[in-house]
Amino acid sequence: MASWEGMQEFTAVADCGSFTRAARRLGISIAQVSRQVGQLEERLGARLLYRTTRQLSLTEAGELYLAHCRQLLESLADASRRCRNCRLRRRDN
Repeated sequence: MASWEGMQEFTAVADCGSFTRAARRLGISIAQVSRQVGQLEERLGARLLYRTTRQLSLTEAGELYLAHCRQLLESLADASRRCRNCRLRRRDN
């Protein structure tokens, strides 16, 4: 299993404030979001989110991990954009 699996789901949950809204934003099921975040927490050996029936908040570990996830996901998106741009420039030549 790739170490980055679950980062996008975790980041979406943190940004949206709920598993339901995160699932809608990502276009996947709530169960899939919950499973990915749970597996991520297991791999890390740390709880990232405090969950209650009415509220969701980040743990200290969650806040730290979220900052790193955002940086990594942005770097990945930037690398993908740059590769696409290279491919498009090559086609034009």
